[in-house]
Amino acid sequence: MVVQHIPWDSLGSWALVHSSCRRLAHSLQFSSVDLGTSKHSSAVLAQLRQEAEDAKHSVSGKRLSIGSFIRHLSLSLKSPDTSTEDNFPNSQPDVNAETEAVYHDNNIKAIEALLSQRTVLPRLYTLDWDEPNFLQPSFFRAVRNSTVQRLYILNHENHEVPIREIPQSLQSSFWPLRSLQVTLGAALGNITLDVRDVCEYLLFPCAPTLESLNWEGGRQNSIQDGHLTPPDFASLSDLKLSSLEITDKALLQALIHDNLVFLAVGEYFSRLFFKFFKKRGKVPGLQSLVWHMERVHQNALLPFLRANTHLLSLAIPNGVPSMILDQEIIPTLGESFSNMTSLSLAWDSPEISRQALDGLSKLVSLQKLHLRAQDRQRSRWEWLINHEDLRFYLVSLRRLKKLAITKDTYLIAPEIPDGDYYEYESYRDAAGLDDGYTEEVYKQDHQERMLREATRYIKEMPALNWLHFGQLSMPVESCVISGRKIIKPQRLSGLESASMLRKIFRWRVFDSHDYIFLSLKAQLEN
Repeated sequence: MVVQHIPWDSLGSWALVHSSCRRLAHSLQFSSVDLGTSKHSSAVLAQLRQEAEDAKHSVSGKRLSIGSFIRHLSLSLKSPDTSTEDNFPNSQPDVNAETEAVYHDNNIKAIEALLSQRTVLPRLYTLDWDEPNFLQPSFFRAVRNSTVQRLYILNHENHEVPIREIPQSLQSSFWPLRSLQVTLGAALGNITLDVRDVCEYLLFPCAPTLESLNWEGGRQNSIQDGHLTPPDFASLSDLKLSSLEITDKALLQALIHDNLVFLAVGEYFSRLFFKFFKKRGKVPGLQSLVWHMERVHQNALLPFLRANTHLLSLAIPNGVPSMILDQEIIPTLGESFSNMTSLSLAWDSPEISRQALDGLSKLVSLQKLHLRAQDRQRSRWEWLINHEDLRFYLVSLRRLKKLAITKDTYLIAPEIPDGDYYEYESYRDAAGLDDGYTEEVYKQDHQERMLREATRYIKEMPALNWLHFGQLSMPVESCVISGRKIIKPQRLSGLESASMLRKIFRWRVFDSHDYIFLSLKAQLEN
């Protein structure tokens, strides 16, 4: 098939100029749609409303229906336009009370009506609802009548979220949702939607089918422990919790059940939460744990780790005091975690001790390892890494395939102990170089320095197929003819590097936009 040989990022443009590929062009152009306050959003919404009217009267036009191609729909008063910008120029007015009222009258009701008509949006899979002020009974009716299986309710500005008026019939009705994300902001003192609301109106109705839950923000104001009767979450495999004030152990027990596979624990919890983890015991199905907190709360983490020595993956992305990592966590991992394949640790310190490296060398089952060292009170990168020492200890990890090192820095020269290594001008001035030493030459010198270190790693650790240090990503490939290892360095921005590391070491749960992209691509290839 010809389409298989066309670069993915060029496929949409290619399809638009071929009349026989109109369906492909529409599927690429309208797979993800943002409905905001712009002219483009109004035009798309008008087209969808027309398609709804045609469907009611069984009108079949010659033009293809764009509604049938929409897989991801995002709604926000501040939603930017990301597609067909040439046809509909951006127009983002300031959002005020009058704009909000007009938007609600003209658009929200129309969108709710469209969601309820499966014939208009028959393949809608994901809905991002970034307007929590419009969480009315009609919204819940519309979504439950739609084909939506992944729902994201976002509120990053801590708006008031009144949904108490939802009828009892909606609270108890079954809702076959597969993924739910509720983000109500991180400032716990300003959050007005309590845990019971989320449970009764969103969480409990979809419990039998829910596979992924990402819940950030909420406090349990109105009930005491034992007053909730949560259903079983038998299908729930991915769970991320953050900024929650939960006072009901039954709810935690239902969510963190024996068959849970992935668990990410965020920040800002009630004391009950840590007491629960301290006594939870073994979670037989758990494979991956992300403990992402400002304070490690080792009194809760260590008992939980010791009860779950079958874990395959552990990530502690925030900095932990060296004493806790070196003397508590790493020895615990070395003693009992014989099956662990992925580990990501961060020190709240500008260095990693040899004691810690010696402990890590005992984790011989590791296939992926990420190490980070930085004093969180300082913004500068101060880990003057000694790669020779690191290789001395890590060489025992014969199965290691991926090694990532972040926040590492280097001396500009042995006789120059200070200076910002990664800043071109600072480097040039500290080294006493003239203006003829260009930034491009500086980058090339740095890359060659990192490649020399990477070559030593793959020589001593032949299983490695990817390295990351010195702000460079370095995939390792084997030459088909000679079999010689070839390192292909890639310069990444800070955001690109962080995103890549999050995906490799699973610092976050399911990403809806990645799913839509991959799902659409798979459909086209098939």
